[in-house]
This record gives sequence, structure tokens and C-alpha cells, in this order.
Amino acid sequence: MISCKTMLPQGSVLFAVTRNGFISIVALFLLMAMPASASSIAPPLAEQQTIPKTDSGAEILYSISETNVGADYHWTSTEYRSIRLNDTNSSRDYGRISVPYDGYYTKVTLEFARVLTADGDIKELSADAVITERASRKDFYDDSRRLIFALPALTPGAMIEYQVKFESKKLSLPNHFAGSFSGYFYQPKAQSRSGRIDTVHNSRLSLTYAPDAKLNFAYEGPHKPTLKKSRTASGAMHYDWQWPALPEVILESNRGPARDYYSSVDYSTSQDWSIVDQWAWGMFESKFEPQPALTTLAQSLASPSDIKIDKVKAVYGYLQENIRYVFAHLDRGGYEPHAANRVIQAGYGDCKDQTVLALSLLHALGIEAYPALVVTPWNGQPNMSMVELVFDHMIVWIPKQPGHQEAWMDTTGDRNLFPGTSGYLDGQPALIVNGEGGILKVVNEENLAHGAQMDIFWRTENNNLMADLTLTFSGEIEDDYRHWWRSEAKKLSAESDTFAQLFNLPRNKYTIKTQTLNANDLWEPFTMKATMDFGPAREEGEESLFISVNAVNVLHMFGLLNGLPVPADRLTDWYDMREYHIDTQVTFSPELGRYAGIIGQSSMVETPYYVLEQIHQTSTDGPIIDLKYTKKPFIVKQADYTDYYNSKQDLKLLNGWEAVFADESTGKPVKDDAETSLSTAQKRVGLVYTELNNGRFDDALVFAEQAVEADEAHGEAWYVLGLAHGYNFTFDKAQEAFKQARALGYQPTEVQ
Repeated sequence: MISCKTMLPQGSVLFAVTRNGFISIVALFLLMAMPASASSIAPPLAEQQTIPKTDSGAEILYSISETNVGADYHWTSTEYRSIRLNDTNSSRDYGRISVPYDGYYTKVTLEFARVLTADGDIKELSADAVITERASRKDFYDDSRRLIFALPALTPGAMIEYQVKFESKKLSLPNHFAGSFSGYFYQPKAQSRSGRIDTVHNSRLSLTYAPDAKLNFAYEGPHKPTLKKSRTASGAMHYDWQWPALPEVILESNRGPARDYYSSVDYSTSQDWSIVDQWAWGMFESKFEPQPALTTLAQSLASPSDIKIDKVKAVYGYLQENIRYVFAHLDRGGYEPHAANRVIQAGYGDCKDQTVLALSLLHALGIEAYPALVVTPWNGQPNMSMVELVFDHMIVWIPKQPGHQEAWMDTTGDRNLFPGTSGYLDGQPALIVNGEGGILKVVNEENLAHGAQMDIFWRTENNNLMADLTLTFSGEIEDDYRHWWRSEAKKLSAESDTFAQLFNLPRNKYTIKTQTLNANDLWEPFTMKATMDFGPAREEGEESLFISVNAVNVLHMFGLLNGLPVPADRLTDWYDMREYHIDTQVTFSPELGRYAGIIGQSSMVETPYYVLEQIHQTSTDGPIIDLKYTKKPFIVKQADYTDYYNSKQDLKLLNGWEAVFADESTGKPVKDDAETSLSTAQKRVGLVYTELNNGRFDDALVFAEQAVEADEAHGEAWYVLGLAHGYNFTFDKAQEAFKQARALGYQPTEVQ
């Protein structure tokens, strides 16, 4: 997913949750004025010291915004925050304060910043401790900025206070005011990529509003403020929101939408998105008016007789091959696109420019299509009941029409699979701009499945056992693997490592040749292939060949069994609403020998979180084993997280399948039931050694017990049971097992 622009709200921006991204310095010399005469809008620090201390590492004592909106919708906002530092980690984390803003639309002044040290001294911010940075990635050229300053003498017991004034220079949307406020504040941690949202004792928004238009507002999060309304002497409305004490927000992976835990108020002069449609259409419409040069270009891409999907593909292919994506605004402000002919001349363009060019070509080919303003996951899931310029990307929307289904097309990706729209945009809010009021909807990629399909074909070559593997991806998993492979420096090693996870074997026990397909193809999904050579299929004198198929290894390959925090560490609900499928089909060549049956069958598993189907069938060519893993959308309450965690751990203990093939060249009959049972024990013995080598001693014990259960006369089964008990510190049972192995005549001949 490629973000086109972060469109900052017009209202309070100091207290918005910041998004982590790349930061590149563009100015170390821009110093914001700090008027010595600026008065604080909060009580003195000495008075704030009386606020009872909590056990939190840091506490926001006051979080205040005083905003004034004039009759012309221009605004000023003074933002204040004070923080008490209670431990070393918080002193380190708050050593660098970052204030985001839009340098084109907003003027920012740091009025003061100071520290009340643990010893009671006041330390003012040094003038050379303030810088301004460009907030976007280094290949983006936009107006997003961050005012950054570093405070002195931060130790446990110190208190910070600072105050920033924002003033509108231009209005991005005429005759409109919107924004949001929360007493909460996201502060990045100093030594990790995570952040913190600390407890807030006092938070207040004071908003004076002069326009005649009604001010709409809505609350989000679990904690609602009290509101007092009044009128000023000049007739303006005055709103005063105050929140109760806000508890610390615990930030964890899979935390869910911010609106579930981040308390705020959103406000806007409108709840009618037609004003944004009218405003945007006024900028866009003239940019894709018919032009002879564009018509000629479109006709060179597709003929009138081509079906519509081929015309759409032709336009997508042209932009991918000829127009480079770059965020480069030749006109300031970030909203108005360039005309299509200018984009062609430049050979590059941002999301708006590329959308305009794509629409111009589609219209010339007779395809109905419109620009779609989209909120990417980078900007979360804003409250769409309040009209605000929250969109940070633009793509093409093609409505359902004769000869073509509804589609979303994004040409800004670097050779992404057609139609280019990232799976991560699925479900995100979008406004279709049509000049007729617009259409507010969500990106809905109905036919986009997220998942992977793996085919494994077992065969022999020159009497060696071979496996041919093909791995094809779809949806956001295709996005991930395509971009992972293209950015991977050690490609051959990465490919080998991917497939090696299917087999619990040392690398010197097989050879592997890998191949990747379609990493830069616009029309076919990224595909990985491998051929693995395991050496002689049968040792001399062996009549039967056993081939293992285990869903556990497939799930390991996709990282689905590891990475969960242990229940003691999980403090909030677990939120995972994406559905995806991992399907594996295993087939076998007749040259492996006569198919003698399946032993050690595994079973279906169904939980509230996933379904694992395991299906065995026999065709004229031999057995077919299908493993189908479907991850369901779900939300796990914190109290139920242990059940979810244990369900994933239980998967690791699933038995695998054993396909048995008889060597007909010996003239010997297929093994009977007793011999099949013996083979089951022997295969479990092999699994014990594998689990011991991998340090999974509990699993090794399970397999050892299964080996003995399969054949109590199998000496090596008793021997590995003794080993497993020894590694699990049950030494009495280990000695009993070793004694039984010796009684059966088993003597270990080599180190396994």
C-alpha cells in the first residue's frame, strides 16, 4: 500500500494520534519563535504538583486546547500540555517532543517549553534545541512538517510543560471547519518502534465558534466528556468540553480500532459529503476533458472492438510502464492534480495525477470511471459522520456496467498485480467524486481472496525421491510476498529457507533448486517453485516407501504457529478481522510404486478462530491429500485469549499422514497390517529424533509414547521413549524404558 498524502485536519492537530513513518530532515535551521510574554492557559506548575501521583511511568497532568473560529472560518488554536515523569523510561521517552502540522495551511509558534526539575529548578528550552523536519518519507515532496524540540534535565520527578499556537494561513476546504481533540497523546518510545499513551488527569477543549453554520460533533471512545454551551458577548457560540480522568491506553499488536479505546470529540460544520464532492469535482473535472492527443494515445492502447476489461488492462499497463509514481507537487497545497498531458510530459505523477491520466484514457475508450478519494489504513478508520478532509490517497473507481464488474484500480504501485489496489485498502472509507453529490462507500474488493495455494508432487528420478513444489499467492498475501522477494538481497537463500520449513531435515540431507515467477508481472500472481532431491527413495533391501504429509509444517511455513504473546503478557482483546486461506494439495506419481494405503491419518480441527480440513481420497493415479486452513475473522476477549493461544499450540501436536508405496520390482506382496503397524512405530521414532534435535522435548515425548503404543515389541521405540523422558527430567521412567529396550535386544549403534 502506497500512501499519497497525509491530509491533516484543520482543527487541533497537536493532540492527534501520530502515525509512525519515515522521517527525513529538511531543515535544521528553522527556529520557531518563543515569545517570552506568552501566558500559560493552564495553572502554574507549582499548583499542578499537588495532583496526586499514580503508579504510571508518566502522567499527563493537563491537556488543554483553546480554539477560536472566526466568521470567515479561519482559526487559531493554543495547545498546552504538562507531563510528570515518574521513572527512567518515561524520562527517556519524553526527551524528544514532536508536533505535526501542515506548513502550507498552518503557521505554528512554540510559545514556551520548560522543565521543572526534580530539585525544583526551572529549565527553559534552549533556542538551539528546536528543529523542523519534513514528516513524509524521503521520496515524498509535500507540506507535512514536524516541529521537534528536546528538553533538558529530564529525570524521574521532573515535570514538562509546553504550549504551541496554531494559526490557519489558508483553508483547504472553503467555508468549512473541522477537526478533533483528545486529551490523550501518542508519544514514541525512545528505544523501540512502539509508543505510549499515558494517563491524563485533566483534559479540556474550549472552542469559540463564530460562523452562522451549525457545528456538528460526535464522541468516540469509552470515556465521554461533559459539555457546557454558552454565547459570548459578540454572539459566537462557546463550547467547553471536559473529560474525566483518562486511564493509560495499553498499546499492543492486534489492538483493534482506535475508536474502541481512544476517547475524543470530532467536530465539523457539515455532515454532508456533497460539499467535498463539489469542491473536488471543481478541481478534477477540467483535468480530464477530452484532448486530441489523449484520444490518439487511447486508441493506440486498445481498439474499439476490445472488451472492456481488456481496455482497462491496457490503461493500467500503460501507466505502469510509462508513468513513475512520485510525490511531487508543482502546485502547493497537495489537493489539485495536474492535467493529464502534463503528467505524460513529465513521465511521473502522484496518486491524483495518475488517477486523472487513467480516467482521461478510460473515458476516451468509452469506460465509465470516477476518481475515488480513499482513507488508507495509515489514517485509520475516521468518523465518517463528520465531514473532514481525512483522505490521503486517490484511485480509480469503475462502477458496474455492461461488460464490466465494479472495480477499484490503483496505478501508483510498483508493478503490482492488476488492478493494483492493495488488499490492505479493503474495507477502508472512500468518497466517489462525480460532481453529483458523491458516493460515500468502502473499498470492496469482492472477488479478492487473501491466501496461498501450494501444490506438492512426489515422484522419483534416477531412483531418488523428489518433490516438486509450487506456491501461488493472492490478495494481500500476494502483495506481501511480491514486495518481500523484490526487496530481499539474498534471494536464493530466502527462497530455500521458505521451502525448508516444510521438512524437519538438516540441509545436508537434500538439495534444492528454486525459481520465482511473475515478481514484476502485472497480470499473473507471484509464484515460487522448488524441486527438492532427498536422495535414494529406498535403501537397499527396503520394499516400502513412506512419505509424510503434515499440516503442522505447512502452518509453520507461513508463520501461523509462532509469534503469539503468551497469555500472561496479553492485556487487551485480540482483534483480527481478516479472513484468509492456506490450501495445500499433495499428489504422488505412480512411479513411486503400488499405493499401499495411508497410515497415521490426521483429523479435521474446527475452532472459533480457524478451520483445518484434512481430506484423503484415492484417484486412478494414486492418493490425493488436501489440507485446507481457513483463518476466520474474529475478536477474542482478553479473558478468552488463553483459549485462543492454546488452540494454536494444540495444532503443533497434530499427527501427520503417512502414504505407503510398495516396491513391486521385488515381487513381494504389499505389507500386511502387522508390518504397517511396525512402520508406524518406526516413523514415530524418526519424529522423536527430529523433535529432540529441535529442542521440542514435550512433543518428542508425545511421539515416543505413540511409537510404543503402535508396537510394544519395537526396541528402538522404547529407547527413544527413554531419551524423551530423560530430556523431560523424568529419570525413573527413562530408566524403565531403557531397560525394556535392552530386554528386546535393542542396542543403539550410532548417534541419531
